[in-house]
Amino acid sequence: MENRKYSLIINGDDLGLSESVNQSLLWAADKGILSSLSLMVNMPEADQALIDLAEIRKENPEFRPGLGLHFCLTSGRALSDPADIPDLADTNGRFRCGFLSLLRGVHKKSFLDQIQREFSLQFERFLEYKGKYDLIMDHLDSHQHIHCIPGIFDLLRKTAEKYEIVLRITHEEFGSTARFFRSICKRIPGGIAKKIILDTLLWKSRCGLRRSGSDRVGYFGIIDTGKMDESSILAITRVIPKIARRSGIQAFEINLHPWDFDQTDLTGLDVSEDDRIFASSTWRKQEWNALMNPANILNSMEKEGIRLARFADLR
Repeated sequence: MENRKYSLIINGDDLGLSESVNQSLLWAADKGILSSLSLMVNMPEADQALIDLAEIRKENPEFRPGLGLHFCLTSGRALSDPADIPDLADTNGRFRCGFLSLLRGVHKKSFLDQIQREFSLQFERFLEYKGKYDLIMDHLDSHQHIHCIPGIFDLLRKTAEKYEIVLRITHEEFGSTARFFRSICKRIPGGIAKKIILDTLLWKSRCGLRRSGSDRVGYFGIIDTGKMDESSILAITRVIPKIARRSGIQAFEINLHPWDFDQTDLTGLDVSEDDRIFASSTWRKQEWNALMNPANILNSMEKEGIRLARFADLR
């Protein structure tokens, strides 16, 4: 491991979404190669996720994945009183916004103030969990990448700076012509379109990141959005040295949603329709399989000089 030049954080989003999602992510972190998790504190299974994590640690004290807040404004219920955030949630507290409506609304101070209120509550809840369960808090990101929206980005950036944790920066490089054409062949034009939109939104916002170290972590997860199987991860490991030599970045994150569960697990839960559709995809299982059968990925990482890490290991 001493000769490995590059660090790779393999992160699983949406911990807390449901019981089966929790089981899938924790299993992939304990028995597979998932090294980091992002927690949705506004979801009803968030508490149980951390109880289950604590139980695993009793049997395996070395089980210490990095944890981050997965800030959410588009699915589930708000932590705020609905009366305090009428533009974000209905009278029952269910979030009413999607990415585009958030993008339109942030130009109004009252709207952004409501987002600030909800973010503060979610981050405070995460800090409570950190103390109660002795978590390694090392990053910030968001559901459906809403933190890339100007205004929301600044809220999270300031918190990342204050606590010296990494804020996910979704600027992703192809790294090679082969990887570009591979994404076309996999029929993921949505990933390329999403990359263009998020890069444009982040262009004016990517400043003041030195203290948190966010400017030193590359990212993969948009181009192969929602379809990150073994072949995708292998392609990434092969382009990391090339990107690192060109950019000077030595650490990278791969963003996954590896779930091994029946989608009916979401029945009756306050989750968005987008989340239900996403959960029903067979790609969730393929991502999980890649992490649970990682021999080819680990061999490629060794060959390319890449070590598995957490964001906390970069400090």
